[in-house]
Amino acid sequence: QSTLEPDAYIVEGYQQTSLELKDGRKLFGMIQEETQIEIKLVLPTGEQVTVNPADIKKRDDAKHSGMPGSFAYTLSPQDVADMSTWIVDLAPAKNVDAKKKPAPKAEGVSINHIPADKKVAVSLGGKLFTEYRYGNPTKPILYPVIGPHGIPMTRNFPMKKGVAGEAEDHPHHQSLYYVHILNGHDFWHAREGVHVRNDKIVKAETVGGEAVMVSQNSWMKDKSVVCTDTTELRFGEAGGARYIDFKITMHASNGDLTFNQTKEGTMAIRTHPALRLKGDVAKGSAINSEGVTGKAIWSKPAKWVNYWGPINGKTVGIAIFDHPKNPRHPTTWHARDYGLITANPFGGKAFKSKHGAMKVDKGSSVTFSYRFLFHEGSHKDAGIPKQYQQWTKK
Repeated sequence: QSTLEPDAYIVEGYQQTSLELKDGRKLFGMIQEETQIEIKLVLPTGEQVTVNPADIKKRDDAKHSGMPGSFAYTLSPQDVADMSTWIVDLAPAKNVDAKKKPAPKAEGVSINHIPADKKVAVSLGGKLFTEYRYGNPTKPILYPVIGPHGIPMTRNFPMKKGVAGEAEDHPHHQSLYYVHILNGHDFWHAREGVHVRNDKIVKAETVGGEAVMVSQNSWMKDKSVVCTDTTELRFGEAGGARYIDFKITMHASNGDLTFNQTKEGTMAIRTHPALRLKGDVAKGSAINSEGVTGKAIWSKPAKWVNYWGPINGKTVGIAIFDHPKNPRHPTTWHARDYGLITANPFGGKAFKSKHGAMKVDKGSSVTFSYRFLFHEGSHKDAGIPKQYQQWTKK
């Protein structure tokens, strides 16, 4: 029917659409892929454009398919016969002894480096999971991060403003990222000419059922390099959840390197506002590996923390694991009740911890590894203690 009567049902890849954007641009083309957070449109020139639905002022979907309605009249009698035979062959075999064809497998993990957009995109099951945005002005970030049921797991601000229910505070809290105050330079707030610059995407490929990305970055004060890092990210699914493994090696490549004593750091995520513990839209709960709950988990040492709650009618959560081989494990947590969660082993006095500043000698390195687990259900449903134990054995 899609061939003989293409307008009866417009299949994916043939939907013609006109978009008028809030910035005044007008686009026309065929939708290649559409999700809650992006629309991929192929223009008549063949160029592919990605559009954020929030940027659309007006949309007009054509009632006619891109497949010409007159196509059937171009077929010869032999073409019709060949097509009929092919369609019949697609029908289930009537012979009960005939072997059944295996059902097609769902598409797994994929990764795509897009240099023009300065990002690396990761998909699960053919749909976007996250993007490593290394062109972000202050530091590389992972945004968006899409969890179970297609639910965004991190706050949109400041990358996208005006989203209902979001507090537009702390603009340096940008989805998921790693920064700290180093040698007195405030990379946490990105003040006074400091930023993390991407130098190279070393690897972006699938390995053993995971997507793997390796990047090299320089931590800059104006035009001077303070230190460098090698970041290795792994993406996949485990135990019914999806994960990001974040491994970062900080190199004292340009002199001694000091992680300053401060609560302002380090391995960070700003969650979807519904996972907050307080506020107008807050519906979240929190617990750590030691059984401490709610806002009392702030500053406490723990192997992991977990926040969860209902979003769009589904209960989902974010667990963050601190690897046993990390320096100062179990880490202390700058885990707030308004959606910021960070693993920070350098809090010192602010956390009433013996662990404050840490020095790395010139020419040496230090490595930290974490897992972000985006799960369905409550803490109990997700079996976080077991998930943590399985991860530490890898």
